[in-house]
Amino acid sequence: MPRFQCDKFHCVEDTALSSYWSARLRDGPALCSACDPKIAKWHGQFPQESAEGWCSDKRGFLWHPRHVEDWLGQPILDRRRTSPKDAHDSSPDV
Repeated sequence: MPRFQCDKFHCVEDTALSSYWSARLRDGPALCSACDPKIAKWHGQFPQESAEGWCSDKRGFLWHPRHVEDWLGQPILDRRRTSPKDAHDSSPDV
């Protein structure tokens, strides 16, 4: 499933392990399971980590730079980009 950046904690979260889709339908904040008051606990399916350094596609979904490099078949040249919001043109167009 796609991953996104939590609007509160700025960590990487999976859309299937949170209330992402219902929040999108209601134009609410996209929160990780730990920040969502209805869940209020990290799911533990993968370690909690910052979204800093991840790439973002035009829909806001996150891609780990290593996965982008694998998809492109070459390294990402501009390593100075660390914010997912600044890395739009370095991500695959999916």
